[in-house]
Amino acid sequence: MTELVTPGADDPPSTYAIAALVDGEPGALGRVVELTLTRSMLIAPGLYVAGVREPGSLVKATLGATVSITVGLALVYWWSK
Repeated sequence: MTELVTPGADDPPSTYAIAALVDGEPGALGRVVELTLTRSMLIAPGLYVAGVREPGSLVKATLGATVSITVGLALVYWWSK
């Protein structure tokens, strides 16, 4: 097992939200959903510029990317505990 990872002062809010979710804190799921949706607003324009223009495909690709990032962060934090 690796060394315990705890969020530091310089870490982004999503790190704290993921840690709270994995640690079972009340209200953490709402924070993770909010931050995941916020992240999707940053990813969508990049996908649009990259050529994903059809609205349905853009939404699917954006949600797939942002959910993958969130799940990946949660798995890394969980594994490191």
